[in-house]
This record gives sequence, structure tokens and C-alpha cells, in this order.
Amino acid sequence: MSKFRFVVPNLFTSLSLTGAFISLYLIAESLYVQAGLLVFLCMVFDFTDGMVARKLNAMSSFGATFDMMSDFVAFAIVPGFLLFRVSLIEIGFIGAVVAIVYVFSGCYRLIRFYLNDTHSHDKSSFIGLPIPAAASFLSSLVIFFLVHYGINPHPVLLAILMVFVSLLMVSRIEFMALDEKGRVSKFTKYFTLVAVLSLVVFHRYYYLSFFFWLFLYIVYHLLRYFVKVLAGKSNIAEG
Repeated sequence: MSKFRFVVPNLFTSLSLTGAFISLYLIAESLYVQAGLLVFLCMVFDFTDGMVARKLNAMSSFGATFDMMSDFVAFAIVPGFLLFRVSLIEIGFIGAVVAIVYVFSGCYRLIRFYLNDTHSHDKSSFIGLPIPAAASFLSSLVIFFLVHYGINPHPVLLAILMVFVSLLMVSRIEFMALDEKGRVSKFTKYFTLVAVLSLVVFHRYYYLSFFFWLFLYIVYHLLRYFVKVLAGKSNIAEG
């Protein structure tokens, strides 16, 4: 039984990796909305595996490495390929470079987290935009344009946003974690509750809810960061 508890979180990681593989297949078949929705499902599995591992005290080096490799495929490779096939392919070499920049930024973000934060399970924040949020935001953007407008996002707009998200991932900006010491944080509880309620009430416009809440998550932390920077400069000036 003691060994079995290590298997449970890895099962969720396996589900995330399986979803990523299916998503790649869907992209190859030009089923972009379904592929984007699977990215959200992978994010749920990714959150669950870490939470279950902490609840069962089943954290291990193997699990952390497995999780990182799974995240790289699900949140770096899949979104990079999705956005390239949907729109960036129209601007050729530049589009390919932008997609590769995103993939490398995601890889850097994962490795930095693995090296710096693997043994710090009580942190209530992350440095840099978490890659699941980055991947989900970009996927929600694709879904929004395809479902709401029935067109592919403009390649230049998509390239700019993709580079911006890549910069956020490698930045030193602080983003709140979804859990604190193995427990779901108050921020996450309220944020998730309102987001789920909006999905229920506006279920016909689920794609808009996904995009709106992820956009709000990013904007909130950017504003929070700039307020802190301005407050710090003000304190220095007063000193």
C-alpha cells in the first residue's frame, strides 16, 4: 500500500501525457478546437497530480521528473504546434521562429522551476507565468476566434501575444500558486468558484469564459507587479 500511493499521482501525470498525444493527433487532423480543449483537460490533470502527491505524501524525484517531461509535451510542444498550424504558418519562417521561441521559453520555465522549487513545497507563488496557464491562455485564444468568429486568429496578433506570453514565462514576475502547503489557496478557491459559475451560467459561451478568466489572471498579476514596483520606487524616494 505504501508503494501504491506513489502510483496514484503518476496516473494523473500519465493521463495528462496521453491527452497531449491525442491533442497532437487532433492538430494533425485540423481539429483545432478539440485539441485546444484537451490542453485544458491536461491542465486539470497536472494540477491534480501535484495535489494528490502532496496529500498522499508521495512526492519523489521520479514523479517530479515525469511531471516536468509531461508538462513539456502538453504545455510547450502542443500549444506551439497548435498555434503554428492554426495561423503562424501563414508568415512562414517568422511564424516558425515564434513557435520555437515559445517552446524554448516553456522549457526554460519548467527547468527553472524544477531546479529551484522542487524541494520548496510550501511556496504560495511562482516566479514567472506558470506554463499551464500560458498554454491554456493561448489555446483559449484560438478557441475563441474559431468558435466565436469562425476564423483563424491573425498571424501577426498571435505572434505578438505568443512572444509576450513567452517573456512572461521567463520573467521574474510573481504569480500566485494554486495551492499553499498542499492545500488549495483562498485565491484559487474564489477564482475557481467564480470561473466555474460563469461557465455554468454562460455555458453557451464557454470559450469566452475560458479566455476571459485566463486573461484576467495574467492582467491581475501584471498590475500587482507594477504596483509593487512603483511602491518600491516611492519608498526609495521617500527614504
